[in-house]
Parts: sequence; structure tokens; C-alpha cells
Amino acid sequence: MKKKVSRVIGAIALMFMFASAAPAQEVSFKNAFNPAGASGKWIGGWSTLETGKNGQCTAIANDKDKTNNVLSVALSPEEVSGKKVLVSALIKAADISDKPNPWNGPKLMLVITPASGNIKYPAVDLLNGTYDWKRVYFVTEIPAKIKSVSLNIGLEQVKGKVWYDEITIEPYDEKRVKQFKTETVAVQIKKEDWHGSITVDAAAELGAVNQLIFGNNILGVTTKSGQWPASWGVNGGGVWDPQTRQPRTDVLKLSQEMGIRILRYPGGEMVHSFRWQNAVGPVEKRPDYQFGIDELVTYCRAINAEVLMNVSEVKCSPEEAANLVEYCNAPADGKHPWADKRALWGHKEPYNIKYFELGNETYSLKKEFTAESYARWAVDCARRMHAVDPSIKISALLDGNDEWSKPVLSITKNDIDFVVDHHYPIGFWEEGSSVAEQTDLVVRACLAASDYYEKRFLVKRRAFIKEVTGRDIPLEITEYNVGCAQNKPLPYRFSFAAALFCGDYIRVMLKPENNVKCANYWLFINEYWGMLRSTASQSELIAGKPSAWKKMPAFYVFQLWNQHFGKTLVSSTADVPLVSFEGGTDIPAIKYPSLSTCASLSADKRKLYLIVFNKHSLNDVTTTIKINGVVPAAVKVWKVDGELAANNLKEELVKEVVSGAPVELNGSGFSHKFTAHSMSAFEIDLK
Repeated sequence: MKKKVSRVIGAIALMFMFASAAPAQEVSFKNAFNPAGASGKWIGGWSTLETGKNGQCTAIANDKDKTNNVLSVALSPEEVSGKKVLVSALIKAADISDKPNPWNGPKLMLVITPASGNIKYPAVDLLNGTYDWKRVYFVTEIPAKIKSVSLNIGLEQVKGKVWYDEITIEPYDEKRVKQFKTETVAVQIKKEDWHGSITVDAAAELGAVNQLIFGNNILGVTTKSGQWPASWGVNGGGVWDPQTRQPRTDVLKLSQEMGIRILRYPGGEMVHSFRWQNAVGPVEKRPDYQFGIDELVTYCRAINAEVLMNVSEVKCSPEEAANLVEYCNAPADGKHPWADKRALWGHKEPYNIKYFELGNETYSLKKEFTAESYARWAVDCARRMHAVDPSIKISALLDGNDEWSKPVLSITKNDIDFVVDHHYPIGFWEEGSSVAEQTDLVVRACLAASDYYEKRFLVKRRAFIKEVTGRDIPLEITEYNVGCAQNKPLPYRFSFAAALFCGDYIRVMLKPENNVKCANYWLFINEYWGMLRSTASQSELIAGKPSAWKKMPAFYVFQLWNQHFGKTLVSSTADVPLVSFEGGTDIPAIKYPSLSTCASLSADKRKLYLIVFNKHSLNDVTTTIKINGVVPAAVKVWKVDGELAANNLKEELVKEVVSGAPVELNGSGFSHKFTAHSMSAFEIDLK
């Protein structure tokens, strides 16, 4: 058997010894933690030996979408436990297909199973498409107590070919990281003066503005153990004052300013531990859920928002799901025991909650559910819930992986009203990614993300749903944001770039042809992601103490939508230069218009509204705006702006910088310079 060894560097270096015919390849390790080294075998896939950048390398190919060719090798837990390590490689790719999910694609990843808690998957974010050799790396801290740790390389759920050379794992060294950074050549973008035109046709009506696109998420679960111990069930993160048993007046005002039209409760993965029966009844008997279902309805009515009730697939049986609908919607007439309880506890009239979502990201609960078992549970729930109130709308969960989504759609298609997706572009779920260090690349990826996600996830998803079910089942995007859970070099989830993605994605989801029923930003208040953040602690908020509130950039973007948009969509088009994005994070190379637009009319049709995003990182775009179908009388403009990487955690760097400034009319239109990376809103009074 002829064996070759690739060139290696570093203190923990993987030395490949390839077998020409055998599917498993042997590997030995040399490392500083154990000078004697260790050895193991690659399992799970196949590769070939080819010429690399600096000698021999391994190549991994896959000729089918939605399949895997991933190799894994076990590492010694004793050698790496409790260590901060740097994982790096040279990687090249050819014709890598679109990722079904942001976390799929070419892999350079550790799989860490702690002695307790959830499995961790630190990895570098690798692109699809084609690109030449480049250095990639990530840094991660391995827990002191672990059951196992392995290294994965290859292709997950995509086709194409990827080459690996100089794969290393070594103790973290700041000098090495700085060396790798110098090997990363940033794309140089030249600032230019751009020009274009926008045409608004107020006579070409596209339909009613779907107010449910302006949704949000709130947390309402109290947990005293597990991964996220929290007391959000006491005050909803800050919207509720348990002392007065009313919405906090300061947060109520901010909620109304920012605009929420549908609020999802009790929020995300925490729903897995939520028993709705614990969140109803006399308040004094539910100290952990003083902000329960009754209080949620009170708050939502105060801000003119619908409720999207998330039903726990872990804690709620189909019978209990039907009881939840009875509690919320049935008359208290002596025939509905849970409705009678509601009346006994002080709420005689039904709440008439319309929207119910079954589970949350249940595809992640691999020990508890398969796609088929979840779908059967969902069907049983839907039938029982509809039997209580046929008017409610029920949604089931999809995943980017067809192995989950196809059976779920096939089984539930006749019993559900909507299907759910969660959209999180960019995707830094762990600290230490080399791509996260490239701030300019990341913020420009945010500007490109809405156009890519529309084509990749909305248009294709509609076609997939129709193919499987024979129906145009609408989508609910019940969570969306940038998928940036890291904090270094900066918390991108709070950046203006992330806010511009979310704001522009509202424009995308408002399009009738994309068939999105509702959308819920993650997350409204406090916790790790909230766009509204208190200076007071959670315990101080629960005690009713006063607090100042920090508005993240996304707050100002949503506020502009809320305060300067109408009721009927009308046609608007932009003839502007294209932005070329070279690809980065999970956004591939793409060209997209530098300006995006969305226009609407007021209910009385006496005012025209126009929202415009400039999605270029450097270039202003001087634009002529032509208005057809109506006669403008006066124009005012509002603008939100700031640096793309800026957030408002310490000081307010992103905010509304223009508020109702007059714009000079020129016949049936006007001219305007849209500054780089900004959001503008126009109100146009009509004659």
C-alpha cells in the first residue's frame, strides 16, 4: 500500500496517510499536549490524493445535492480538553452548490460532546461556489470535561469538490492568528459617484400591505435549570410590570413607536420547556408566570398586535393543544371547561387568538422526534384544535433539509394553513471564526443577504412546497435576523449592517409573489438579541424600578417602516448600478441593485410613501424619482444612518439623522442623493 503524507505545520498537526483504494484513511497526530502523538482513522466518507498548493492534499467530491461526503476522525479528549485551540487549513473549492441551510456546505469543524449539556459544533464558515486556495481558521475553547471530540471535513448537503491542505490543530497563539490575518487579502472597493432613477406608479396597485410582516418575538418562559435559566415568564423580558400588573408605560410607548403587528410567544427554544397551563390562573398562584397568556393578550391589545401562540411539542399533547385553543377562544357557556376557568379567573370574553405555531425548530430534537413523528403529532394537534375553533390558522415547521421538510409537508399538507421557516444569514454561532474577523466582508454580506435569501430561500421554497403538496401554502418566517451569536470582534447582531438586512428583508417579504403570511424579527426586548435593551437589571425590572432604554439600530429601522408606510402596495422600480459582492460568510458571489424600493398609498389615497435602501458600502447614488399615476404636492424625507459596523450598546451611533426635511419637487418628481448604507423614507402629499 503506497502512502503519502501532506505537508503540515503547527503544534497539533494532522498528517494524512492515504490508501489508494480503501475508503478509510489513516491519520496520525503530533501534538504538544502529548509528544508521543496518537493515531486514528478517517471514517464516514471518501477522498482522493491530489496535488495541492504546497505538495499533496486531499480532495473530497460529491455529485449529488442534499447528500453528504464528510470524513471524521476522533481526537484524544485527554489531549485537548480544557484547551483553547486554533484550527486552520488551506482550502480550495469548485462548483459548490447552494447550501440548504447556512450551517451546511464545505466543512472544517470540530464536534465536541461535553460530559453534560449540548453538543458543540465550532467551525469556520465556508462559501459555496468556486474559489482558489485560501487560509481559513477558527478558535475555540474545549470544555475541561468532555466525552469525545472529532474533526470533520468534507461536503454536507451540497455537491461539488473541495480540497484541503495543511490542516492543523494547535494551541491558541495570538501571533499565529495575526499571521493568518495577514494572509487574508481584503477586496479593495473604490468609492465612485453613482447615478440612477426610480419610477413609482401609484396607479399600479399590488394589493394590501400585509401588516403581519411587521412582527416580533418575545420571551415568556421561566426556567430554573438547563441551558438557559431565566425568569422571562415573570415580566416578558421587560414589557410587563408585575407590581402594577400592567404593561410598563415606558416600554408600551416604545412598542407603539416601533410598531409590532404580530407577537410570537413564548419564544424560541424555550418553548420546549413551556407548559401553557402554568401560565394561566390566579397570578398569586403562578409566581414564575406573572406574565402569562392573559397578560400577553393585554399587552398585545395595547399595542394593536395579533398573538402568534407557539405550542410546545415537548410539553403539550394534542389534547392539551386543543385545551389551549378552548382556553383562548371558546365561550364561557358551561360547555367548555377551560373557557369557564378563564371566566372564573376574570376574563369572560374569548381572546380570539388566530395564529398557532406547532413546535420550534423540532428538527433539532433528534432524540425526541423524527420528521414523521413530529408530523403525526402536528396533524393530531391541528385536527383537535380546529375542532374547537375552525377559524384558527395553524402552522407546521420546515427545515432547509428536505429529509425533514418533505415528509412533514406530505403528512401535514391537508391539515395545516401555513409552514414555518427561520432565516439567519451570515451564521457565526461560535466565537473564533476567521471570517468573523473580516468586518468589512461581514457587513457587506449583510447588504447582499436579502437579495440572495429571496432567490435562494423564498422563491425556491415556494416551488418546493407546491411540488410536494400541490398547494401554494403560505410561509411564516417566525424568526429572522443575522445568525451572529458571537461577540468578537464585535456583536454583529446589533450592528447597523444587520439592521439594514432585516429592514430590507421586510421589503422582500412584503412582495405578494413571495407568499409570506407573517414575519417575526428575533428579538424585541432584552435577552441576548433584543433590539430594545434596558439599563436596569432583570431583577430591577421585576421590582418595578425605572430604567433607561437603549435602542439598537434595528429599532430605528423598524420605526421608520412603522411611521412612514401606507396600506396599499404600489409598483416601484429602480434603474441603478449593480453592486458586485465577491462572496463571504454564507452569502455567495452575487450582483444586486444598489438601491431597493418599496412604495405604498395611505388608506385615503391622499399620501404616497416610498422606502429606499442604499445597499452599497461606500457609494452614494444620486437618483431621479419619477412619480406616475398621481400628482405630487409636497415631499418630506426621513433617514436612518450610521457606520455599518456600529451599534448602540455604549452610545447612540446609529439613529434617525433626518426627520421630515422638505424635498424640492421638480414637476412630477424630484431628485435625491441616497447616501451609502442608509434607509430613507419619503412621504409625498398628493393633489
